[in-house]
Amino acid sequence: MSSAQFSSNSIVTETVVAFPKSVPPFQFLPFTELNALARHMALEYFPKDMLILGAGRSPADALCIACTKAV
Repeated sequence: MSSAQFSSNSIVTETVVAFPKSVPPFQFLPFTELNALARHMALEYFPKDMLILGAGRSPADALCIACTKAV
């Protein structure tokens, strides 16, 4: 997709959309759905080996997708 299709969105939105395009089952969503989904997503960076979710802790209120390398 060209950046022209993101005319009202930022480069961050383009990056957020690019990541799930390679992750099943999100890869099967049409571009319009991924773009709409991106508006509800957040990128968060954590130091290596940091505990993000753990047994006995409060449950997550969102779906977390962990990526171990830069996208």
